Amino acid sequence: MKKLLSITLFFASLSIGLAGNVSAAGNPCNQIYGGGVDVCGQAANVQVTKTVLRPGKGGQFVPNLTASDPKYSLGDTISFQINVQNKGNSPIPHLTILDEFPQEASFLSGDGSYDASNRTLTIGLDNLASGASKTYTITAQAVNSTSNPGVVCPKNTVEVASQNAVLDTATSQFCIEKPIGTTLPTPQVFGTPPMKQTPPTGPEMLPLIGLLPAGGLGFLLRRRGK
Repeated sequence: MKKLLSITLFFASLSIGLAGNVSAAGNPCNQIYGGGVDVCGQAANVQVTKTVLRPGKGGQFVPNLTASDPKYSLGDTISFQINVQNKGNSPIPHLTILDEFPQEASFLSGDGSYDASNRTLTIGLDNLASGASKTYTITAQAVNSTSNPGVVCPKNTVEVASQNAVLDTATSQFCIEKPIGTTLPTPQVFGTPPMKQTPPTGPEMLPLIGLLPAGGLGFLLRRRGK
């Protein structure tokens, strides 16, 4: 009985220990030895949102744009906003924001460092106080990534990480309308109509014209002879 009780207590303590290494979001926690940032707590307390500016006069930042919403045209400037919020009770020393651009958006301006090889903008955020939030505005240009005309709706993805552990992610969709080129009709080739032959009227016909009176006179003499 004592042996069975000892085994039961052992597994109970093991379960408690494992439960302590799971965040409120259900993600495994990284054990930090010798002090440091509690990544598990951050995963439950950090929230990131990504919004895009609705095209048109008086447009507002919205989470997503669909094909039924106003669309951007090639060459237009697209504005995004990234908001990071600390919903916990303690400050967060450092966060890394990674904003990945789709092929249809070329980075123009914004905080951080942009790597064109992987189309990723990296922003460092230090000392985010409890309950505080930080908003970044990013601009990009709508570019043509394919030769297909029509409407394309790519997504822009952002994630927040700490100590190489992703804490939260967000996406924002926008739409670009590419002009449809006008196809010129194929010229129709018709058969060449037959040419009507006109009797020549040049100088070479003068001797023949001169023989007409003589022919008429011969006709009259023949009638009189009869």
